[in-house]
Amino acid sequence: MHFRRNPFIAAASLFFLVFGGACRDTNQVDPALLTGRWILQSGFIDGKQNDRLNGTFFQFYPDGTMETNLPLGFDPPTPFEVDGEVLLQKGEQTFRYRIESVSDTQLVLSTDLRGTQFRFDLMPAPEIEEVLPDQEVSPPNDTFPSERREEIPADQG
Repeated sequence: MHFRRNPFIAAASLFFLVFGGACRDTNQVDPALLTGRWILQSGFIDGKQNDRLNGTFFQFYPDGTMETNLPLGFDPPTPFEVDGEVLLQKGEQTFRYRIESVSDTQLVLSTDLRGTQFRFDLMPAPEIEEVLPDQEVSPPNDTFPSERREEIPADQG
């Protein structure tokens, strides 16, 4: 086919030449999207969901450091960098994670460790509400049955 005969092919080829190369650079993940504590929603080892990863967390700080409870031998917190879609945990050795996706509601990381594939589907940890000294705190619910209160001695001492 000649470009002169089909102007659509010529225009499409030019479009992909100009904009196709630029698209490769748009996969840079903004490190600010990682900031906060992420807890495991589901974990996979070699493509199969695995409960052994339950309790895994990642904590990313605005100063470019992170913590995780994965047994990788790092002393927390450790510096991290984001290079495109790759998260690099720095230390004596550099540990690589691939950022599969990130949003305000989910972070998906994957890595290969000694020939084993791991995937971590993470969600933001719930915020812990802090009670300030001048705030009123409501008393806890009385869950102990009232008919049994009399059975408990008022003073043991």
